[in-house]
Amino acid sequence: MDRNRQVNKVVHFLLTLLIMFAVSIAPAQALLKGGTWQELNSVTGAVNGTAPLADGAIIPLYQG
Repeated sequence: MDRNRQVNKVVHFLLTLLIMFAVSIAPAQALLKGGTWQELNSVTGAVNGTAPLADGAIIPLYQG
């Protein structure tokens, strides 16, 4: 009986975490769909006369 109570607590905790994650993701996804935060027509300037080439998705590395 005690083991069943422990399993129920773990399941309840994991379910609570899942619900909290889903609630926090929903507003962010709605903001991403809106697209108002993106400036699609902006141009990236050259650094030291060289055009930027992105070697990574997270940090653009400028090579010349």
